[in-house]
Parts: sequence; C-alpha cells; structure tokens
Amino acid sequence: MVGFRLSTFGAHRSSCLWLLTGLRTGGPGGPGEHLAQGACESANPFLDARLRHVEQEVRPEADTVYSLALAPKGFKLPAFHPGQVAWLPVRSSPFSMRRWPFSISSSAENHKRVEFAIKELGDFTKTVKNLKRGETVYVDGPFGSYDITHPSVKGIVLLAGGIGIAPAISIIRTLRDRQDKRPLYLFFGSHVVEHLTFDREIRANPTVKYVPVVETPELAELSTELPD
Repeated sequence: MVGFRLSTFGAHRSSCLWLLTGLRTGGPGGPGEHLAQGACESANPFLDARLRHVEQEVRPEADTVYSLALAPKGFKLPAFHPGQVAWLPVRSSPFSMRRWPFSISSSAENHKRVEFAIKELGDFTKTVKNLKRGETVYVDGPFGSYDITHPSVKGIVLLAGGIGIAPAISIIRTLRDRQDKRPLYLFFGSHVVEHLTFDREIRANPTVKYVPVVETPELAELSTELPD
C-alpha cells in the first residue's frame, strides 16, 4: 500500500505569515525573531534585506488571474521549496509596511526567475496587470519550511480551490522538471470552468491525476471520474 501526503491550498492560507510578521516586530536578534522562526520553522535567506527584482512579464492566465514573473537584480535567486510564500512591496521602499503575501507558482528548478499567480481581489492586486517591464518589485521571502516534495513522501494528493492553485502548480512544475514519477493527484475546485487556472497546462502533464470540480452545468464537459 502506498502512503500519501495530503496538502490543502485555499484562497486565504496566510495565518502563519501574519504570526511571523507580528512576532518579528521585536527587532532583529530579539526574542520576537526567535519565536517567529520557531513558530513557522522558516528558513528565510531574505531576513536581513528584502531583495530587489525587476518585472519581466505579466501573463494573463484564467479570468482575473495573472502570472507575475520576476528576475533577481544583482544576486543569485535563492532556493525555495514549492509551496512557500513571499511578501511583495511594489513601487515603494523594500521596508515598507504596505506589502502583500503571495504563493510562489514557479518551479523550484527555475533558477533564473520566480513567478507568482495573483488574482484580482483588492486595490493592489487589481494593479498587477499594469506593471511595466523592468519595474522594481521587492521580494521578502521565502517563508515556510515544509517541503511536500521531500524524497520521504511516497505520493502526493493536492486539494486546491480558486487561487489556491498557485502553490499546487509550483509543486506540479517542480516535480515535472525533476522528472519525478511519484503518484500525484490534484483535486481542483472552482465556481465556473473559466476560473480553472492552469487547466490546460495541468491536463498536458501526464504524471498528474487531475480531478477538476466546478459548481455549474459546464461540469458535464469535464471528466468527473476518479483517475485510476
């Protein structure tokens, strides 16, 4: 019998991030910082400085979802685990209090740039599509130390809803680039078919056992049978 590790991704999976931010207000080296690192067990190579990236591409995905691709400027892109998150201060100081958390959506094997899948939900996210090529974006992260792609994991089941597909697609892309053949299941829920972000890319990946779930009659166009 194969053992599986289950991971769930929803639209508001940031409680650990908020805890981390609050605990670190005591200042570098203080007790707050140690508590924060222990609370989320986060190994963060950006703790001492939020590093400067430049926008390379804003790519439309599904309805109201955009992929933001950033390239590091003057430094090597730090390693990250698929499923980790980062904070993005945009058009401001790298130490601005106005910043937003997003899941990394690119493959951990892509060492030239990092991508984030961002859905238009608020004042800031509605402006992402207007970023210009070469514009500065600061990245504070990655946060979170759990690695579901660790070799000790025999198989992976992903449950995603809405923009929660962002960390899931990072996992899928990473396993693809590593030519990892472990069993991989994705259950992806959305209100309508048009909001199944990365649907075509996922379907084209033969290693993913993909089960899309929608709430509208268009469900008849999709396969609802559980994969073997």
